[in-house]
Amino acid sequence: MDDDGYDDGIGYDDGEFVEIASTVITVDREDAPYVAVHKQFSVLSDSNENERLLLDPLDGLRARYPNEIGPNYTVSVLRPNAHVKRKGPHRAIWQLTISAEEKRVDATVTRVPPAS
Repeated sequence: MDDDGYDDGIGYDDGEFVEIASTVITVDREDAPYVAVHKQFSVLSDSNENERLLLDPLDGLRARYPNEIGPNYTVSVLRPNAHVKRKGPHRAIWQLTISAEEKRVDATVTRVPPAS
């Protein structure tokens, strides 16, 4: 177990992490282009990984993406369907927009219902 209370070694519950997409977005501006990185991944909704991301999103996301997210970034998390009760195992889809220029991460996490 590390100093942050999480076991990042062998046996760590990564929540069956699956990266869905990773895209660099470049928007032309007058002085210099604006660059952002968009990431999408899914984890089991009831996993330690998802709990870590929800309780301390900056540390959890930095552990996943240390080259894109710095220690002094701010993170906002939107959970549009967190109020909906789910039965059985399901996944959480995380969508991130990472802006190095603004030192900010905008995240949306959507819980997906289990298949019928």
